[in-house]
Amino acid sequence: MDYNNNDLTLPNQNYMMGIIGGILGAVAGALIWAVITVVTDYQIGWMAIGVGFLVGKSVSYFGNGEHVNFRIIGAIFALLGCLFGNVLALTIILSNYYSVPLFELIGIMNIGMVIELLVDTFDAMDILFYGLAILQGYKISVKEVVNKDIDDKYGML
Repeated sequence: MDYNNNDLTLPNQNYMMGIIGGILGAVAGALIWAVITVVTDYQIGWMAIGVGFLVGKSVSYFGNGEHVNFRIIGAIFALLGCLFGNVLALTIILSNYYSVPLFELIGIMNIGMVIELLVDTFDAMDILFYGLAILQGYKISVKEVVNKDIDDKYGML
């Protein structure tokens, strides 16, 4: 059997579970980002890398894939997790500042308000940290195929 054959894939890879893993990782990362930002009263850009790492590990674990599509899933959800974490932190801060219940504020928000909030608080460093999060999500979202995986799948050795 030729180990360089592009048709060799892990037997249990699952795109839908990879997407679910991406969603779970993004939401968990965003919640951690928001809590740390609110508690410290400081936005720590390095949190984005943690979000990317968490998303990548979740996509890898749940999706069990080694195809480049899992990397794309990881990159997309890493970015979405960062954006969600940033928006959630800002929403909590605004809720506290204006003494408006958090869920009431979330209830009146729309996509235009979210975009305006992100634009108004945008900093050039955001590009760097979001980029690093995307890179983490991209790099970590796949399983490494080792000879044992191939041997298990094809009954070799």
